[in-house]
Amino acid sequence: MAIKRFAAIDVGSFELELGIYEIGKTIGIRRIDYIRHIIALGKDTYNTGKINYDLIEEMCTVLRDFAFIMSGYQVDAYRAYATSAMREAKNRRIILDRIKVRTGLDVKIISNSEQRLINYKAVASFEDNFNASIEHGAVIADLGFGSVQLTLFNKSEMINSQNFLFGALRIHEMTAASSAGRDKLIENISKMVDYDLEIYRKLFVKNKDIKTCICIGDPILYLFRKAGLYNNKIIKRDNFIEFYENVIKLEADDIEEKFEINHRFSSIILPSIIIYRRIIEKLDISDIWLPGIQLIDGIAAEYTKDSRIIKTMHDFSGDIIAISRNIAKRYKADGNDSECLEVNAVGIFDAMKKIHGLNDRDRLLLRLSCILHNVGRFISIKNAPAATKNIIESTEIIGISHDERLLIAEVAAGSIESLNYRDVKAAKLMAILKLAQSLSRTYKEQVKDYKFKVEAEKLVISTAFSDDMIFEILAFEANKVYFEEICGIQAILKRKRIY
Repeated sequence: MAIKRFAAIDVGSFELELGIYEIGKTIGIRRIDYIRHIIALGKDTYNTGKINYDLIEEMCTVLRDFAFIMSGYQVDAYRAYATSAMREAKNRRIILDRIKVRTGLDVKIISNSEQRLINYKAVASFEDNFNASIEHGAVIADLGFGSVQLTLFNKSEMINSQNFLFGALRIHEMTAASSAGRDKLIENISKMVDYDLEIYRKLFVKNKDIKTCICIGDPILYLFRKAGLYNNKIIKRDNFIEFYENVIKLEADDIEEKFEINHRFSSIILPSIIIYRRIIEKLDISDIWLPGIQLIDGIAAEYTKDSRIIKTMHDFSGDIIAISRNIAKRYKADGNDSECLEVNAVGIFDAMKKIHGLNDRDRLLLRLSCILHNVGRFISIKNAPAATKNIIESTEIIGISHDERLLIAEVAAGSIESLNYRDVKAAKLMAILKLAQSLSRTYKEQVKDYKFKVEAEKLVISTAFSDDMIFEILAFEANKVYFEEICGIQAILKRKRIY
């Protein structure tokens, strides 16, 4: 296969980045050029809720230069993603339109969960020992300019991921007006971070042994590169603390000179290293691993996977499912009924591949809807659908966009009336889920032998189960009306013996 050239653009909270990559089966993913422009978009967003005219003009000028560089390299494809500064800006739609008009570039604003999964894909794609690290217990500390994401792995399984609004730039803006001395500032930032970390540790870490902290984030990466520690990649806790103690003694001017960074970047160094120190101490980390990746590397890895140019080893779809199962477990909704529902729903989905017009991503969303469909009962049995919808809408799922999470909430809640036919995809998934739900209405563990196939333009569901199925039959007859209306195919339930 020929080598492809790909461009990745990150419209971040503190900088604009362009990476040019060559991608091929023999060479893997290789970055051949990198351009970076510091621009504090997040300073406006976090303070005023909007990005001002001058910054928009500067951003468009830089992105136009990026487009010119891309044309010079004759890239085969590109992806341009914007993160928290644009995501939280009230005038984001106006900005996206202006970028398109001025530069010709289509920029996509990605959700926090999408952004973090892209970073993880970069770690997995660029580093062979990713799987080895997460096997023995690890937390990925993804420090951005707007927030921090902590994602916990135990025995190679992603079990939890939480976002905290104490990113490096956000903390700097919150404390910039303070007249406190350096020691007091360090104390205040530490207390602010510790408050959330202590809750996180009690709720999610508990007695789990977390050996490695995989640190992602530009501030820490630049620090360790300049300090000569980066080449080792694995840093022991004592080495990190020694480095930390040396850095916090430095004034801003000294940091600029020692690490060869400009004034705007040096201002976020102190919050960055304090945040990492608190994470390492609170979670009792022994090893710190610095993969040295950036979001643009993750964008290149995502494109490579989506284009099937290179086969990736780690199963991120499995991570999304695993973290959803852990959410269900938290709300005591991980019983046999959810398992049966998922099996039956996937069986119906797969049998109808040539009819429903949905794709593999939609299949994943259906599975997540089945896994989470009962979480609301933990709050209220009477109002379970509404509680389910609220829980899912409020719970971040790594790798799932905001819109996808809203869709999952609608489908899992199962309210046909609230859907009101406004979303055809959601209507199809809900129709499949409700029909599948009727097949185990009394949650008999024995009813697991359903067979699904489409013949003579009908969905035929057959079972050899010969015991009483009156509740399943009644529910099936009620739910198939909506199913047939939405999916355009008749559903038939066949049994070996009927009493």
